Amino acid sequence: MRELKFRAWVKPEQRMIGVYEMTFIDNEFLIISDGMDFYTNDEFKLMQFTGLKDKNGKEIYEGDIIKCSDGHDYYFGVVAYDKDYGNFGVSEDNDEDMDPFGYLFEWKNVEELEVVGSKYENPELLKGE
Repeated sequence: MRELKFRAWVKPEQRMIGVYEMTFIDNEFLIISDGMDFYTNDEFKLMQFTGLKDKNGKEIYEGDIIKCSDGHDYYFGVVAYDKDYGNFGVSEDNDEDMDPFGYLFEWKNVEELEVVGSKYENPELLKGE
């Protein structure tokens, strides 16, 4: 069975946190960080673990920027969840269009992918800077 894990980008603090617990209190969705801080739904962006690891053994989450290769050139893409097909994939930018890279499970050697940042912490990687 795949391990369900989450992390979150805390907007006001501009930092990534591990999610220890998720709960509803008074009709509001809350997360509790691994440091036992509470955040309300409008304060964070939740990201799910894909169940995969990159070539360095780093867990791959939604929102991660990964370095991919087509065998000739290297590209940067964002891990995203495609709700229409129920798969995690890699898009060229921040939208949920999986082209041109496709779905993570289609990669023959997922271990060749490398997490190089996240779209929240390192947006400059997506701008070609």
